[in-house]
Amino acid sequence: MKAPLNLADFIKQNQKLKRFQNKIYLLKIIIILILIIFILFNIYFLYAFRTLISYDDTNNIKINHKNSLLHKKDIKVCMCTVGKQENKYIREFVHYYEKYGIDKIFLYDNNDENGENFEEVIKDYIDKGFVQINNWRGVKQPGIRTLRDCYLKNNQTYDWIIFYDIDEYIHLTNISNIKEFLSDKKFIQCNKIYLNWVMHTDNNLLKYENKSLHKRFPEFSHKFIERGKTILRGRIKNISIREVHLLDHKISSCNGQGKIIKSKKDYLDFSNYYIDHFYFKSLEEFMQKIKKGDTYFGYKYHFLMTRLKRYFVFNNITLKKIEYIEKNLKVNLSKYKNNLKII
Repeated sequence: MKAPLNLADFIKQNQKLKRFQNKIYLLKIIIILILIIFILFNIYFLYAFRTLISYDDTNNIKINHKNSLLHKKDIKVCMCTVGKQENKYIREFVHYYEKYGIDKIFLYDNNDENGENFEEVIKDYIDKGFVQINNWRGVKQPGIRTLRDCYLKNNQTYDWIIFYDIDEYIHLTNISNIKEFLSDKKFIQCNKIYLNWVMHTDNNLLKYENKSLHKRFPEFSHKFIERGKTILRGRIKNISIREVHLLDHKISSCNGQGKIIKSKKDYLDFSNYYIDHFYFKSLEEFMQKIKKGDTYFGYKYHFLMTRLKRYFVFNNITLKKIEYIEKNLKVNLSKYKNNLKII
């Protein structure tokens, strides 16, 4: 007959059992950790494999990347723009972008019902199918709606869609065809390419001259602002275009170097790729621009004064200019006159 365990033996045996149980528990933890690592590895591998084909749905985006790897002649690029009272400038704009290799321009005609007709100056481009006129005549403040409409109707056909105004000209140093730029592998992970404005001054001209913008206004301001426009990749799902510059803030932007924009320094990139913005033109033309209003904000006092403030930031201020503006816009600019006296 077995002798009963004394207290010391019982404690010793119990400690051995606990150590064994602890080892089993530790082994279970190790196995669980191995399984977690294995699962995470497989998720990562699956994601890495998918990015060779399409973006993840993190930002509700799913894009076929094969288009990014095509030769420049194989990608399709279009322009979406809206215009009102732009007959003096539209032919130069259309000709410029045709030479740059764009496939088609979708021009939203926002003239008044009895106003200008683009057909009067670019009928040849319309007839050959390079420009498509979309009739939005008489529509009030159509800006954002035209951008949404254009993307919705064309994003399945075009690999890249450019959203520039008629006074905005892309500048790509040492690149003569925009498809060469957009098909560069540095943009393979980019949905959106944001290029900054370079603001051209009024060149101290008061009146309109029938010459090209590039010849009339070669001078640009060295005062830079964090403003520009966007080239957007086609086939983006669940996009929400809410403003004119960045379009959809959910989608990260790349600058012209293919770098994801994370800071002010990334925005202010003027090394090789930017937009020549002929915003002011001559003072006479700038007054006409203000009077016709804006496709996004209409014509309001706030709009008028903010535009004037921008004008005085980027251009030389003279008494002659101030008096010309006061006479044409019926505004009081005594503050600027006083500043001239102080200077």
